[in-house]
Amino acid sequence: MSSRATNLFCTLILLIICASCSSGGGLVAPDESNDIVLKGYDSLPVLVSDYDSDGNPAGGWGILGLFQLVGNPEIENIELIPLRNSTLTDTLEVVDITNFLTLAPCTDCAKIENVEMTSANDVQLNISIRHPFKAGDPLKPISGQNRADLHVFNIEGLILADSTTETPVSFTGIGNVAGNFQLKNADGFSPYLDTAIDNIFPNLATVHPYKLHFNDYTDGNFNAANSNGFADVLAPTGNLVMAMGSDSDMQPYIFDLTGITTLNFIFAIGCTYAVSSESKSMRFSPEYRIPQHNKKAASEVHVEINTNNLRGLDPVSDCILDIKILDMSHGVPAGTNFDEMLSISDVASITVEVPGVTASPVTVSSPTPVTGTPRDPADPMTFQITFTNSASADTGTYSGLVKVLDTYAPGQNTAPILNGMDGIERVDPIENPLIGLFNIPEFATYAVFSVDVEIGTEIPVCDIQSTPNGPDVFTDQNIDLDGSASFDPDGTITTYEWDFDYNYISFDVDETGATVQTSYPSEGTFTVGLRVTDNMTASSICTKDFNVTTSTLPDDFIQIDDTNTMRNLTILEDNNQRLHAFYGDPAAREPFDNQSSTLYHAYSTDYGNTWLGHTAIYATSGSGFHVLLGGYDYPVVSSHLTNETGDETIYLAWMERDWHHPSDIYQRTERIMAASVDISDPANPVTTTTVVLTGRTGTGSGYRPWSYGGAHITSTSTGQLMMYYMEYHNSPGSFWPKYKFAQNFADLNENQAPSQPLESTKIINGDLIWIYNSLTPLFAVDSNDNILFTMSGYMTVSGNTQQAHPPSLPYSPGRGSAILRYNQSADNWSFVQHYGADFWYWDNHTQSIRIDDNDNIHWVFEWETNNSGYYGDFTMVYGTGPSTGQWNFTYTDPIHPNMTDSGHRFDAEFICASIDVNSQGEIWITYQDAYNVPEIYYTFYNGTSWQTPTALTVPPQDDGNYPFMFISSWDGMYVVFSDDQIDGYPWLKVIDTL
Repeated sequence: MSSRATNLFCTLILLIICASCSSGGGLVAPDESNDIVLKGYDSLPVLVSDYDSDGNPAGGWGILGLFQLVGNPEIENIELIPLRNSTLTDTLEVVDITNFLTLAPCTDCAKIENVEMTSANDVQLNISIRHPFKAGDPLKPISGQNRADLHVFNIEGLILADSTTETPVSFTGIGNVAGNFQLKNADGFSPYLDTAIDNIFPNLATVHPYKLHFNDYTDGNFNAANSNGFADVLAPTGNLVMAMGSDSDMQPYIFDLTGITTLNFIFAIGCTYAVSSESKSMRFSPEYRIPQHNKKAASEVHVEINTNNLRGLDPVSDCILDIKILDMSHGVPAGTNFDEMLSISDVASITVEVPGVTASPVTVSSPTPVTGTPRDPADPMTFQITFTNSASADTGTYSGLVKVLDTYAPGQNTAPILNGMDGIERVDPIENPLIGLFNIPEFATYAVFSVDVEIGTEIPVCDIQSTPNGPDVFTDQNIDLDGSASFDPDGTITTYEWDFDYNYISFDVDETGATVQTSYPSEGTFTVGLRVTDNMTASSICTKDFNVTTSTLPDDFIQIDDTNTMRNLTILEDNNQRLHAFYGDPAAREPFDNQSSTLYHAYSTDYGNTWLGHTAIYATSGSGFHVLLGGYDYPVVSSHLTNETGDETIYLAWMERDWHHPSDIYQRTERIMAASVDISDPANPVTTTTVVLTGRTGTGSGYRPWSYGGAHITSTSTGQLMMYYMEYHNSPGSFWPKYKFAQNFADLNENQAPSQPLESTKIINGDLIWIYNSLTPLFAVDSNDNILFTMSGYMTVSGNTQQAHPPSLPYSPGRGSAILRYNQSADNWSFVQHYGADFWYWDNHTQSIRIDDNDNIHWVFEWETNNSGYYGDFTMVYGTGPSTGQWNFTYTDPIHPNMTDSGHRFDAEFICASIDVNSQGEIWITYQDAYNVPEIYYTFYNGTSWQTPTALTVPPQDDGNYPFMFISSWDGMYVVFSDDQIDGYPWLKVIDTL
């Protein structure tokens, strides 16, 4: 045995003997008015928790002071009475601090500074603790008191109460009992002192709350390279150290003492310590190994409820706890350096038990913190543990216990004579002192908490949305199903399950996820079932029926209406994949003397094979007014939106003209109109009409001085509207743009003028001066509800336009076309793109604009390349870029070599082009080539190149075809047009783009 081990054995024997016959003659009895019955002794055990390689003690845990806390909190008459009465003398010249902890504890190192009531009506005791010994003076002789090796660490003020005060709660799964009185701001619960105190102060609890003092987790002046560990061994700082001669550290102890009128507690001051010097001569040159000389178990454990979904009688409802832990020893490697541990001491496991709620404790071994560090109070290690109401507890409030077990195991002493034990306690003098050796059951820190189990779960609300909305769909038609509108009133939806042919008896899961897609290969009526389950396993089922029929796409051009011929047509598809056509009844082109006109609506549910309805929704007032849907004789895009109830509204814009020509003098009145059409029941559309602009009446030899043109309308996702039209001015011979912006349809009237008119107005990057009338749809709206608008004309543009035009074509900022963006929140316009040349600007005009689901603009326009006017060279150009950008498009010019033409304007010009994108990302364009001898073509871009245009064979007609194309949800392309003569018809052609 080494000399130090021999000395240690002798010291332990002496310690036990002295403890048996200490000078105080036993414990000093408290005042008779107190109820505590003390039946113990004047010494307490020492827990020697660390041993060096020779088996010698290197650190441990003990009691600095033991007090009785008595008084009446209502009158704030509370005092701390010391329960030990030993006196330190210089005769105690043993080296180890164990003597001081067992025989000579402090009697005045704790003090109640004051008592106060908190705003929550709790009692707050402000208790201060200081070191019982003054700082050593190395200039004076070394003695039992004058030294520097008695610094202690991890100072804890423990509170213990008897069973009548505590109303203890048993946690049988963990194997401990916690007092049910509340030290509301406890830093943890400790089991270390329980067995020893039971001999003095019987109580049922086995884990007791404490507050931590001197809780400085910084390194302070510790320096591992210093021979003492601390750079200033006389006045060490940081590392949870209470140095000899330290000032008092005051901490608040906040109690919920509801119903308690007399305090009768035990207050113990626990500490960890270091056997830091081997001889008397080393008392001013001790060795402190940090964090070796700190508590093995966690210093602080706090519990916060992260998410509580516990519901009465619901065994899978759960609660997520955040366990916040500060542990000086966690993550510190084992070794012989001053800043290392002799043995690893990390968080080994975390166990949670809530009696009545958890059927058995929940343990996480070798847990990993989700955030935080071991030694930073501002950012502690945070572990998350989930437990369920596995015991099916009913509603109520329940107490829980958290146990944080350390990896440091008991019984690591290697000295044979000490039998690997952890501590020593008093035995009767006539007995063998070695029977006082004992092991500590565990190194652990606990925390208590309470949790509510709420009333049983509410059933989640199930909701199915679909595109198309149904119920009528076609075989092999893709149906997008969306259950994301489902919700849980008291939790969250965790599972979405779909049964595509639900029979209301058994639910067979075909697909999972909030959004799915299906189709039906055969005809019949099918029920889609959606089952949603919440986080407490409550579920509900909702259904939606689909009537599946076989649909054959039209093989050729078909007539939309063979009874009401017309000159004007606009068509669109709603969210249920129904087509809607709006058109006027027959009338002579000119004159319109004494002719009225009616606006009709028809719809198709089978891709245009058959048309239903043919319902009159508006009739002109006045004998001479005639409906021109496209304004200046051309079709117009009509926007549609779906409101929150699933109904659909279509907005229309058109011009009405009253035109007489007695002799050679023309008399003309024009007005721009708009309508809101509810087509939720397409067989019975409901129409509200308003006059947007009136007041152009005149007489002359020509009609242009009183002409309007190009009525266009669009809407945002929130129902805001923008309307655009042209007003012709004879001098200087140009169309001037007009527009209206309104928050809703009711406000779209002629009295609401825009704050930013387009004509002759300075906008962000230039002036718009003479704007030529465009013939095709001009509006698009992105996901941010920015309205993108394209027009052609004579304009002056400034800014970085050289990056905005097709790179291989000549450019001039004076004429051409531009894309403008209207920011509704700022009520302003800005240029997005521009192209132009010093040619005939009416031969260089935009054709169509579209925004895809990724907010990319797709733009197609015609370009007259050689300034030859009517006999110029024409090409078709495509540009694309983000809707939120500026001057950052890429271009393809021409789109395809075959899309370049030369000749007379009316024979060679590309007109009425339209563009869209299908679900495969293919870009489709349809257009008319030539004016008087029309040919209709389509082409597409497959991601690599534009395909050779394909010609459509059109039915016989008299003059002028104006096609309009769009891509539907089933990825088909519609081409529609109407003849230009009185005996013409509206026609439609369908192309399957997939």
